[in-house]
Amino acid sequence: MFVTLWYMKKEAYADTTIGAVGSRLRYLTRNCILNKPEVVKDFIANKNCSTAFKERLIEAYDLYCRANSIAWSKPFYQRYDKLPRIPTEEKLNMIIANASRKFTLILSMMKDLGTRPIELTWLRVRDVDLETGLVNITSAKHCVGRTLKLKTYISGRKLGIEIVKRTRGLSLVYKRG
Repeated sequence: MFVTLWYMKKEAYADTTIGAVGSRLRYLTRNCILNKPEVVKDFIANKNCSTAFKERLIEAYDLYCRANSIAWSKPFYQRYDKLPRIPTEEKLNMIIANASRKFTLILSMMKDLGTRPIELTWLRVRDVDLETGLVNITSAKHCVGRTLKLKTYISGRKLGIEIVKRTRGLSLVYKRG
């Protein structure tokens, strides 16, 4: 299994993808012999689970086979697309109102900008213009980056941040309390 994960690292897969594939391969290792493709295919075919999970197991095993030069015919599983269940604005506001200060900021920005959680973790101070409310987003999943405007103005005071301008740029000082 290490060979597969190292292969993925060399092929520039994201660390989160490598972790997920490693988890799925460990699951397959507990239930069947990975060097026997027919045994793995039988296990996955007879498993009582969704086609989406079967598809993810097949994709992980396909990477294992490529990394270890194992020939096999990959079965076809296709997940069904469903629309996500989107909460009402009232419920979102209720969650935001009852969250801690840190999560109030995160949830407010996700609501206003429509970003993925990973996109917010990549956000840096230089990406946010507190005066105009513009935020430069580095997109996930190989999309083009974008600039979005916050719908509700989130001031530095509301965030508990004092803006300190220095000669070499902008830095933030967090207030306690």
